[in-house]
Amino acid sequence: MSESTSAVQALAAQLTQAWPGNHNQVTLDASLIPADESQSYAVQDQVIASLASPIAAWKVGSKSVDGPMQAAPLPQAGVQQAPAAIQRSAYGVLVLELELAFRFNRDF
Repeated sequence: MSESTSAVQALAAQLTQAWPGNHNQVTLDASLIPADESQSYAVQDQVIASLASPIAAWKVGSKSVDGPMQAAPLPQAGVQQAPAAIQRSAYGVLVLELELAFRFNRDF
């Protein structure tokens, strides 16, 4: 196992532990910060696999008008549909990131 593979696995494990409902507050190890986009997506893939939750949607965007597009799957376990009530007890540290979503009546 390469050093980068172990770092990806270790970071994915830490992020999974911090997932709401696990009631764990973790301090992320700065030495595990992904070195590149490929490692970042590998961490994302492992976290999604560890959560064992179907993908409900995708978050797609760019940080700038001419920047690269980025995508992230949103696990069903973390998606709330309106009207929604969020249980405060499911979160150690409460931070909200609100998203605007569109539903299309077709597959792409």
